[in-house]
Amino acid sequence: MALLVLGVPIAFAIAVAGVSVLLVGGVDLLIVIQRMFASTDSFPLVAVPFFILAGDLLARGAMSKTLVEFAESILGRIRGGLSSGISGGGHVLWRTYLRLGRSDHCSGRRDTYPRVKKAQPRRRHPSLLR
Repeated sequence: MALLVLGVPIAFAIAVAGVSVLLVGGVDLLIVIQRMFASTDSFPLVAVPFFILAGDLLARGAMSKTLVEFAESILGRIRGGLSSGISGGGHVLWRTYLRLGRSDHCSGRRDTYPRVKKAQPRRRHPSLLR
């Protein structure tokens, strides 16, 4: 709190507070640094800068405004049409994802995943056979 009063940026104040808690708590800083770098070795984290880049390109190129206007021209007359269109688009993408997930694209074979066996007929409990 004192750092914020002195005019230190929030990110640095939080970093100083975190490091001071680690030092007072007796945590080995080498382990903390090792875990920080190990956690950045994640494939999904690679997508974050590309999402930021795509959003920036959409905003600067006015493509997002054009897309929203296009969707509004089709679905704008319907009450809740834009949200319905987004839900429908998500549903189409979800179905496409499920369709692609059922085939093995590396080998070109379909249905390489084990299938679930058909359900066996239910046996009745002996007490119910009266």
